[in-house]
Amino acid sequence: MKWIIHATDLLIVAILLTCSSAAGQAQAPTIQKKWTSHAISAAYPLSKIRVTGPYGYRRDPFTGKKRMHNSLDLHARGDKVFSMLHGTVDKVGYDKRSGIFVTLHHGNITVSYCHLSKVMVAKGTTVQPGSVVGITGSTGRSTGEHLHITCKFRNKYVDPMVIIEQIKKWKTCLNWLQIYKLLSALPLSVSINERAILNKEFGRPTCSMLSL
Repeated sequence: MKWIIHATDLLIVAILLTCSSAAGQAQAPTIQKKWTSHAISAAYPLSKIRVTGPYGYRRDPFTGKKRMHNSLDLHARGDKVFSMLHGTVDKVGYDKRSGIFVTLHHGNITVSYCHLSKVMVAKGTTVQPGSVVGITGSTGRSTGEHLHITCKFRNKYVDPMVIIEQIKKWKTCLNWLQIYKLLSALPLSVSINERAILNKEFGRPTCSMLSL
C-alpha cells in the first residue's frame, strides 16, 4: 500500500522543528513518526535547483533599498514548473508585480509560482507531486527570467526552502532504502564477502537518515 504524505504535515514538521518554542518542539516528533514509516510523494519545483535570490532581507533590485524578500528565486530558462505536493489549483492570473502566476493550495499551505511565461493548469484542477503547472518566464516586475516562489503557512509567509530541503532529505532517505532493499534481496549465490563490499559501497540506511 502506498501512502501519500499530507502537505500540511510536511511543512508543519519543518516549522515546528525550527521554531524556538518548547510546545513546537514537543509536537514535531509525533507528526514526524507518523510519516517516516511510509513512502512519501513529493517533487522539486524545477528539475534543477539553483538559488539566485534567497528568502530574507536584501537590497531591492529596482529601488536599491533594503527590504524583505518574502519569496525564493530560482534560476530558470524556459523550464517546466512542477507542483511539489498533492493539492488543487487555487488561483491563476496576472498582476503587474507577479506577472503570470499560479497558486496551489495544499491544506494549510499555499504555494505561488510567479513571473511565468505560461500556466499549464486551470483553476480547480487537482495536481499531484510532479504535475506540470507552468513554464518559467520573466513577466511582471522582474529583472530577468527566473522562478519566483512564495509560500504561506496559515496565511503567514515562510521560506520555500523549508519545503525543498525536506523533499531533498526524504528523497535521499528513500533512495538509500531502495538500495538496501535490493541488497537484502540478493540471491544466496552472492557471497558474504560480496555483500559486505556492496554494503560498504552503498552504505546502510539508518534512523538518523529519517530525521528531519
